[in-house]
Amino acid sequence: VFQEVFGRAPSGSELAKWKGVAQEMVDKDKMNASSVKLNLPSRMREVRDGLDKTDDSTLRGLIDNAYQEVLGKGGRAPSSLERDAWLKFARGMVDDKANATQIKSALVSQLRVAYSNL
Repeated sequence: VFQEVFGRAPSGSELAKWKGVAQEMVDKDKMNASSVKLNLPSRMREVRDGLDKTDDSTLRGLIDNAYQEVLGKGGRAPSSLERDAWLKFARGMVDDKANATQIKSALVSQLRVAYSNL
């Protein structure tokens, strides 16, 4: 699975890390082997794509990417006031334990709503 997601074989430490993640999915999340097999690649893709973090830098990147997705590649970037407002929204989701993937989806959805109401 690792090679399919990352395009290379894992190092020893990476293999140990992902074995630990899989074991945590069994122990903490009560997943069976089939569920782990289905869910582990998604977790790996989140790490590969930088969506395993919810720090302010990551959130700002998600906001900028959401603007590009909604407004198109030639669309404008958010103003500092808009970015601050969306950052507050994203931080609220982090406080509610949302991950970056969920935040990304919510930002795109909310931006579409905001721009369809103009």
